[in-house]
Amino acid sequence: MTKASRAAMTAAGLLDKNGKLIDEEGYLKSPYEWTQKHIKPRLEAKGVHFGEHMSEHDKRIVTADTTKMFSARNTYDHIITNLLDAPLVEKARHRKTNVDEVDKMQHRDGGIAWQGVEKQLGDYNFVYASFYITDTDRHSGAHVMMKRSHNRKPLRMLLGSASASEARVRKQFGIENEIIIEGPAGTGFVQDTSGYHRATPPTHGDRLMLAVRFIN
Repeated sequence: MTKASRAAMTAAGLLDKNGKLIDEEGYLKSPYEWTQKHIKPRLEAKGVHFGEHMSEHDKRIVTADTTKMFSARNTYDHIITNLLDAPLVEKARHRKTNVDEVDKMQHRDGGIAWQGVEKQLGDYNFVYASFYITDTDRHSGAHVMMKRSHNRKPLRMLLGSASASEARVRKQFGIENEIIIEGPAGTGFVQDTSGYHRATPPTHGDRLMLAVRFIN
């Protein structure tokens, strides 16, 4: 957290007298609900109108206001998404959506279809589906993920820089939870990118990978 972002958060009433995030437990439990409770009302008080037909002007206000308060890109991206896509989330909550229905729903509303899948997965995150185009191992840039780092970050990691050293991540989550994904061309995997991930340094070959990003 930078001095400027700390000052902006303090002015917005988002930090308590000890300089800690208000309702920290609520944020860790559900960033989406925390955003609706603590961020959305203050923007509405500034005249921002949320909804499916939200104006581009109001979207710019949301983006500018949020990036002033949260210096870490992964954090402000998530909060902005929580605000702008709230109508899709609320619609999905009132629909009985299962995986078998996704193909049908995509023809009508792709955003709602994906929210339905995520409702079953129990979270609200950024997801990538990735596929190796070339044979890939730890010597040619294999993808590395840290298990459970998507929802067990301490607050300093949530609000700080999105980048962290290999040593720091291993110390926090344990090297035994590190997964190196190796496989022949065609190997695929799905990843929640709010978890820590990296590529191994390619020393004996290059990696070519196709990544498809879903943003809710």
